[in-house]
Amino acid sequence: MSAEVNPAWAAPCGMWCRGCTFFDSPSGLSCHGCYEDHLCSPDDLCEFVKCMEKRRIEHCGLCSDFPCEQLIGNYQVCTGENGRLAVFRIGDLAVRARIGTSAWMQRKLDGSLPLECASAQAVAGQPKKEKRRARRNEGQWQVAVSFLPGPAAFGLSNVQARCANASPSGMMLILPETAWEGFAALVRTERSIEVYGEFPTAYGPRAFSGLVVWHSLNQSASDGDLRVGVRLVLSAEKKL
Repeated sequence: MSAEVNPAWAAPCGMWCRGCTFFDSPSGLSCHGCYEDHLCSPDDLCEFVKCMEKRRIEHCGLCSDFPCEQLIGNYQVCTGENGRLAVFRIGDLAVRARIGTSAWMQRKLDGSLPLECASAQAVAGQPKKEKRRARRNEGQWQVAVSFLPGPAAFGLSNVQARCANASPSGMMLILPETAWEGFAALVRTERSIEVYGEFPTAYGPRAFSGLVVWHSLNQSASDGDLRVGVRLVLSAEKKL
């Protein structure tokens, strides 16, 4: 008997969203697929989604220009993908176009279609188990964050920070120089520091919360950045 499949698992560019570490993550950052959240393209709709909507087709494999230069050249760097995996994904789209998206997802689930081409076993179509691919958006996101306790007292309310190396469980924030003094003062209180923030997505902000687990306060004068490591907890409902 076939397992139930979800259209959100299949992105228009050929990504198998269900295999991403962010997809329906139980903690921290979570994404429901490229058609709904566009978490990997927070500043705008994904170019592939926009193109499919314009052409009124389901995915790139059904396009008369397939495979186009955009598909070949703009592989998903945020997933850690390289040119070899981009070629694999283009082939995957051809299979999807031939057998249909529903059957393509079923074969992904039952292991008769490979989930990656990084190993000979996967290329042979016999992966032992589903492997999740880690997404990295180093330096891509701008996020608004507040540090507790006393965000107003320390001038740490709605700080516009850069986010790097995000994962469902944690991230690194790079704070602007205007926040350094207040953050240093908060650190000197020797209290646990909480973080509440919002990621921009195509469908509005996504709230998150976490705890500061490390910082580069002592090294920031020499390298020009103040970096803060955050361990994420369940998505926050608290207002900044």
